[in-house]
Amino acid sequence: MRLLSSAAGCLLTTTLVAAQAGIEPHRVYRSTYADAGGAVVIPGHFDDLDNLIVQASAADVLVLGEPLSQPAAHRLALTILEGLARRQRDVILALEVFDRMAQDPLDHFLMGHLTEAELLAAAGLGPRYATDYKPLVDLATARMWPVIATGAPHALVADIARDGFRLDRAKNLVAWVAECSVFDDYFTRFQVARASGRPVAGIAAQDGPLDLVQAYRAQCLRDETIADRIGLALAHARDKRPLVVSVNGAFRSDFYGGLAERIRRRSPGRRLVVVSFVPVPRLGAIASERPVPGSERTTPEGAVFPRADYVVYFTATP
Repeated sequence: MRLLSSAAGCLLTTTLVAAQAGIEPHRVYRSTYADAGGAVVIPGHFDDLDNLIVQASAADVLVLGEPLSQPAAHRLALTILEGLARRQRDVILALEVFDRMAQDPLDHFLMGHLTEAELLAAAGLGPRYATDYKPLVDLATARMWPVIATGAPHALVADIARDGFRLDRAKNLVAWVAECSVFDDYFTRFQVARASGRPVAGIAAQDGPLDLVQAYRAQCLRDETIADRIGLALAHARDKRPLVVSVNGAFRSDFYGGLAERIRRRSPGRRLVVVSFVPVPRLGAIASERPVPGSERTTPEGAVFPRADYVVYFTATP
């Protein structure tokens, strides 16, 4: 108990020091991992952001899963990117908030041919860009990192969800192959989330009603499109070894379903690190001596999935 108390004190001190240094207060949890036989290889434990950055810098793809309407998560994502920059890592920043139709104006903005106002108008982005994504793009611009638009165009996905997938309409704006099983854990989570009213499929009410399977197909198509764009970026890097950092909704990559699964399928052999930012009412309420509730998910069949390689907890914004 003395050791555990000491660890808790160190973690609390780390959080306070981070706050004093201008870093968003947070707690980092490294997930439990087991081998094929079920033996624990890496026991779950609390860690720090520096170790997360070290592990991420050795990867090929880093997925940063963010919750909706939580500016603190975006600030922590920026801290991670700044840490990668200090380690001189070549980064390709992949942003779901920009859909593929915005790639051309985004490229022209990065080259200085468009103003930020012109970019936002072309991409259809609102005021949240300034607080949530502008700092990430500004850092990428300063470091001369490429920024790729990974999102599937909303209107096109909505049409496909209603009318079916047609290549003549999709062109090169979405992935041409979309595997979408309704028998996996991802579909189960999607079903629960949709029943609760969460906008997990990105299909708005004005797009018309969709049945559950149609909405899930739209979700899968968005995941496949992001994974496809990441795979192309890695393939085009040739002799270089960049780190693709994807900033996307946390639901897509939590518990290694959805996007994480599709990245592994489309880019076999690449090392993937998944981070999930999770808001909590109070950081001090997280116990240091036992697994954090929600850090793992057990399916009805008994399979255990960590939420992510690293779970970064922060104080929720009301």
